[in-house]
Parts: sequence; structure tokens; C-alpha cells
Amino acid sequence: MVSLRVGEKWQSTITGKVYRIKMIKDRMIVLESVDGLSQVLTNRETIYLFYSMVFHAEDGQSESRENVSLPSQEKKPSKKIT
Repeated sequence: MVSLRVGEKWQSTITGKVYRIKMIKDRMIVLESVDGLSQVLTNRETIYLFYSMVFHAEDGQSESRENVSLPSQEKKPSKKIT
């Protein structure tokens, strides 16, 4: 599992809204919208289901962790129904 840090930006895969990690406490994560008008409470396990990390080259990060999935959530090849 990827380590999470305060200040990282994550985008909702449902609404497209961008949030910044405001606080991490045990397994819970508080996300605050970039405009500061809304907050979302999620946990370490489900953040990967509903959010993808926003990658910025100027942050000095060498790799993108966008759309990270946990081993148990790997997509299996879909079967064609004929």
C-alpha cells in the first residue's frame, strides 16, 4: 500500500473534484476541497476505490501513483458473452 501524506492532492473518480489531504488519524483521512468549501471523511482502504492521486511534475515526484489499486482489487479479464 502506498504511504499517504498530508498535502497530497486526490481527485474523486465520481465527481472529478480535487481534494487535498488535510489530516490523517489512524485509518481515517480528512480530505478538503482545493477551494476549501467542502470536506470528506474517508479511510485508508477506500481512498483507492473512489479517488486517484493528482500528479504534478513540479512537486519533484518521480512517479505517478494515480489509480493505484490494492492486490485484492486487481481487475480480472472480462469474459465475452456471446
